[in-house]
Amino acid sequence: MGYDSTSYFPKAVPRERVESLLLMLGYQRHTFREDDGTRSVVFHYFKEEDYQSLCGVRVVVRSGPDGLEVDTRTNSWCSEDDMRVQNLTLRRLREYLGGYFISDFGKNRFFKFEGEHLEPPEAGCYLAFSNFGHNMVRMGIYAEHREFKGEQWMTTGKFQFMDAMNPRIFSNNVLVPFMVAALEEYFEATFVALLKYSDNKLSILKNSRIRGEDLFAIAAGKTSVERGVSDQFSFQNLEQIVSHFRAVDKRLDVAGALRKPYRKRKQPLYDSLSALIQHRHDIIHRGQISTEFTDEVAFKALEDLEEAVTRVYRMITSTFKWHFIQDWGSGTKRIRREAARK
Repeated sequence: MGYDSTSYFPKAVPRERVESLLLMLGYQRHTFREDDGTRSVVFHYFKEEDYQSLCGVRVVVRSGPDGLEVDTRTNSWCSEDDMRVQNLTLRRLREYLGGYFISDFGKNRFFKFEGEHLEPPEAGCYLAFSNFGHNMVRMGIYAEHREFKGEQWMTTGKFQFMDAMNPRIFSNNVLVPFMVAALEEYFEATFVALLKYSDNKLSILKNSRIRGEDLFAIAAGKTSVERGVSDQFSFQNLEQIVSHFRAVDKRLDVAGALRKPYRKRKQPLYDSLSALIQHRHDIIHRGQISTEFTDEVAFKALEDLEEAVTRVYRMITSTFKWHFIQDWGSGTKRIRREAARK
């Protein structure tokens, strides 16, 4: 879902003028090759400063039957600035090149922003949660569509030597490093968004030692000071993660959110995540594959991961009285059912 428009121009308008105007408006030009070998050009606008963009604006310039046509699109979760730039693009194209446009609202009708207003730290935390959700979707699609030929791989827990060679078991283990990577990136991106606007920012910066290569990247504008600071910290150790968030704001209780009862289970999510992180270390550093990491265990780990991060994000939004926004839905249960059939 999203907001779409198409602009139509007189035949005399050359492609170069359209593309030059888009570059002046701040778009980046990307060229890629289609499956049939043809080359396509896509323009994308994304403003990272103060988390102004959440999805950005995508523009495609193409040849139509009566002249050039330009498609613009923002996603349904776009920011106010994303939609402002989309409307500005439509206005400038019509003013300087002529023609008209048709949007979802009608002919020459600009878009109206219908989302929530988000302050920069709120937008940054939402973007981190949204990116985590999209990683969950990627893992879900993989788990749902993978296939293993041979009935012998459907049975686990009967023969140890067969489980050690079972591609289903191996595939489940392969998921673990990405699961932990998605978790790590969520915590670090959220920490950076909070640190940027924290009252405790100065004290944290004073106690940090940014590496030379990070200072070089900051000077070149390739990264931020806050990301340079966060790169020193570990986000694969829950105790340290809890400490990092407490330093930003003492009200942020990550451990408390993860230790609350979950479905009458004896093991809290805090312990489940700790075990998942240790499993990742065993795979990466020792090459150890757990034969007990069956489909049932793997899908349960995905559920726990989704629930844990959702709890942390909900805790943060509740602490600062922000909007709780989840644009990617919760598909782990459905994925678990579908994958179990294969």
